[in-house]
Amino acid sequence: MTRPPVKPLPDERLQDDAGLASLAQQGDRGAFEALVKVHQKKILNTCYRLVGYSVDARELAADTFAEAFRSLKNFRQESRFGTWLYRIALNLCFQHLRQKTRSRRLLVGEGEQTLENQTAGIASAKTQLASEALEWEETMVTVRETLAEISKPHAEILILCDIEGLSYAEVSKLLRCPPGTVMSRLSRAREAFRKVWNQLAKD
Repeated sequence: MTRPPVKPLPDERLQDDAGLASLAQQGDRGAFEALVKVHQKKILNTCYRLVGYSVDARELAADTFAEAFRSLKNFRQESRFGTWLYRIALNLCFQHLRQKTRSRRLLVGEGEQTLENQTAGIASAKTQLASEALEWEETMVTVRETLAEISKPHAEILILCDIEGLSYAEVSKLLRCPPGTVMSRLSRAREAFRKVWNQLAKD
């Protein structure tokens, strides 16, 4: 059975996420493919920042769009499509970090040495500074392990504010809470992060 051809979209539709999302929910694959083109770079960069420059990041970005396609019926126009998509990416990356941390502990417990090549892109670009690259890699592995240890709400707000660099106003809209609440949550999250970080450093 041949797949029906994707209908081209008028230019004005390509500029309207809400319109494209509505069309995609009605089964228009061309509309969904247009949404992928609009958001794929941002989602991929988000995955790179959270799990490192690796095949894992590219797979997580692809999984984000696959999950979005499967869950289109659950999307409500109350929020922007990009925001909804971003939350899917964050959840998938967070799950990945926790799974990686558990796997790494099992390997270390068996006496095997594991050091994920999380920053291969950085290391390869600075081959003349191998020791500095290795130190940076180890730091980023510890950052990701720490994020996997603290609560999901704490990890989420740290990712949004300190890794993604979003403003309090942007995070406020994303999490649907006042900016003051964002600030207080961030303060508690940073304290939780410090405690786990210090404990991992001792280990």
